[in-house]
Amino acid sequence: MRVYIKPDLEGITGVVLEPLQTSRTEQYYQEARRLMTADVNAVAKGAVRAGADEVYVEAGHASWGHNMIFDEFIDEVRYMDGRSASRPISAMAEIYEQSDAFFIVGQHPMRGVHRGVIEHTFLPPINKLKVNGKLMGEMGMKAAVAGYYNVPVAFVSGCDQAVAEAQDLFGDIEAVAVKKGLGRQSAILLPSNVTLPLLEAGAARAIERLNEFKPFKMSEPTNIVVEFQHTGMADAAEMTPYVERVDGLTLIFEGPFLEAFRALRSMIRHAVSQRR
Repeated sequence: MRVYIKPDLEGITGVVLEPLQTSRTEQYYQEARRLMTADVNAVAKGAVRAGADEVYVEAGHASWGHNMIFDEFIDEVRYMDGRSASRPISAMAEIYEQSDAFFIVGQHPMRGVHRGVIEHTFLPPINKLKVNGKLMGEMGMKAAVAGYYNVPVAFVSGCDQAVAEAQDLFGDIEAVAVKKGLGRQSAILLPSNVTLPLLEAGAARAIERLNEFKPFKMSEPTNIVVEFQHTGMADAAEMTPYVERVDGLTLIFEGPFLEAFRALRSMIRHAVSQRR
């Protein structure tokens, strides 16, 4: 059995400050890398204890890769490191298609969630993303890609608001809150000696309950509506083929799900050039 873990940094145990903990040039980033590695390792241990043979872990968080400490992983982990732009969808499809369960570790809530710790939707942050009429953040899109390849999302960890978002999207999956949000950069933090056993136990339960979960799929044609922060971002994003400009901030794409996902990623990469 193979588990595919897609982690992020903002929802990890002990992480609450942006950019001090989330940017590789800042003073607390190395500490955050260690915390992220520990959370992912705990989840991997739980999955293996419950019967997983392999745990594939994507580098996660931002595009530069190398966000965790490679030589601290358990033996069953296969770490997919490197720049995200160097991982084509065709190559990742092979990983998804051979996986039995999808875990999202350290997830932050979507942009605008009250008391969501470091809430945002992609980078540069977009104001709103709607998929088939439903507000969605990064968590939903990650699960939808896995669902496209028939891999069910079984486990999520993050702040309490990220867990609530997961339960709204995916129903009764296994979910662990590692902190309680008080504001965008403020939280009641649980120490690692509390969260790591919780993460390990939750991951094990997810594997034990795996036959209860279904892939999170988007109906097709898939309609995505993206509202950017300012018109310069939308101007740049309009370079993506087959998108329709609705107003100063908003673009629409409609088509097969995988093409919609590619269009979204393309719009975001174009918009990055205008983030300042």
